[in-house]
Amino acid sequence: MSKIILLDCDGVLANFAGALNKLTGTKPSDVVSWDYFSTNHKGVMRKACADREFWRALDPVPGAKEGVATLKRYAKLEGARILVCTSPWHSCDGWASSRWYWLEHHFGIKPRDVIIGSAKELIKGDVLVEDNGKTLFRWMMVQAPPGLPIIFDAPYNQDRPWQYRSTWREGLADLIIAHL
Repeated sequence: MSKIILLDCDGVLANFAGALNKLTGTKPSDVVSWDYFSTNHKGVMRKACADREFWRALDPVPGAKEGVATLKRYAKLEGARILVCTSPWHSCDGWASSRWYWLEHHFGIKPRDVIIGSAKELIKGDVLVEDNGKTLFRWMMVQAPPGLPIIFDAPYNQDRPWQYRSTWREGLADLIIAHL
């Protein structure tokens, strides 16, 4: 059976936090909780996130393009599959088409390889790279046999230790490949 690599989108591929930092004039280290919307800027952020152009204009996370290209080469050679698992933004009309456009434009990832839904723990895979520790923990608890949980390192997810914590620039693609 072929290996399945699951990648979260916001925070792992799309620099969602960076866009919100620009919007609010904050630094990445200012956001120490995964819940961005508990800050003083939640009205500005909610308005931006309701606009489909916000989602189309996101920058990729530094190193993500190169990392995904490495994973795609591996997938082609080994018959593995890369799927992007992304939670929907319900208050934004046209969010899904913006997300599909963004993933294809930046990574060449087709809509057929994108799973939109918030219950990521129900998605079977050999590896999940996720920046939300709660989501990663839920996924880890229901996988049988267990998959490899990798927390994508960020200032807002330092609340618990993880065996595997990395970023694209720290060799995340190599870490994934080494464990498949």
